[in-house]
Amino acid sequence: NATRVETHIAFANGFVVFHAGTAYRDRQLVTNGGRVIGVTAIGDSIQSSIAHAYKAVGKIAFDNAYFRRDIGHRALNRGIEYFGT
Repeated sequence: NATRVETHIAFANGFVVFHAGTAYRDRQLVTNGGRVIGVTAIGDSIQSSIAHAYKAVGKIAFDNAYFRRDIGHRALNRGIEYFGT
């Protein structure tokens, strides 16, 4: 069943929301199965990018929503601070 996707994101530079399992029905954004949304963020460092992405993720809600909390942590554990290093 499709459920309404609530977003409270003030669109700004630094992140992109990718829609995968969403649809637009009756003038509302709704879930449409599978991995619903992906958020990618850019910052001055990997750590700031991760923080920016999770800030955006925290403003998206729908029934039975969940998200990974380990994205980017392998790069941090390898000591990579900036893109390209």
